[in-house]
Amino acid sequence: MMLVSGAVDGTLFFFELEPDNMQSYDPLCMIKLESKINDINWDCLAKKLIVACDNGRVYIIDRPKKS
Repeated sequence: MMLVSGAVDGTLFFFELEPDNMQSYDPLCMIKLESKINDINWDCLAKKLIVACDNGRVYIIDRPKKS
């Protein structure tokens, strides 16, 4: 399972959650966008993240893979 958090400064943080312990997570990656994040949502297959920003742009980001 994956958790995504969006910060006011436009940074997205991706975490991998342990299925048997939801309080344990590993950071996967961080992406810095150019504007404040207004909304984030997964597509219907949870393979892409759709991010709407304060500057009017919408980003579609591939789900990162754990290496």
